[in-house]
Amino acid sequence: WEVSHTHLEQGLQERKLRTLVEVVQENFGIKPLSYRAGRWQYSESTLAVLEQLGFVVDTSVTPLWKWDENMSVSHFRAPRYPYSPSRTDICRQGESPVLEVPVTITFNKAIPRSLELLIVSAPRVLHTMGILKRFGLRRIWLRPGDLTLKEMIAAADQVVKDGGPIINV
Repeated sequence: WEVSHTHLEQGLQERKLRTLVEVVQENFGIKPLSYRAGRWQYSESTLAVLEQLGFVVDTSVTPLWKWDENMSVSHFRAPRYPYSPSRTDICRQGESPVLEVPVTITFNKAIPRSLELLIVSAPRVLHTMGILKRFGLRRIWLRPGDLTLKEMIAAADQVVKDGGPIINV
């Protein structure tokens, strides 16, 4: 059951998630404490529901990944490493007790954060990622379906080299 909350009003989000929590508790005897949004559709209203239901961790944020115009949210400017999100802007550090552990998305070479954001926010029509790939710079989303084992290890090594405290696949 994939739950996409961004298009739902907060009350409906809460009812759906509360039902999901109850089903997990009934069938597995444990209360879920971590969450990942279906289709990466995670927003401030979802965070509010997670707080109400006592979730501790979310793993829905996709930093350095700008979704197309058909997606209602994009987290490309969010921090790449764990943080407490703001209740008014989940892409910024804030006061929420829910720890955000973003998906590991990185570049294969160390570049300044401001350049990362500039590259990712460039209009698709400029083909920035394709041009940079010709010069050996690639954005890597650490997920087994897209990478070979060798590529995943290289990406993980880059995260460690950049001082990243965690890898989230």
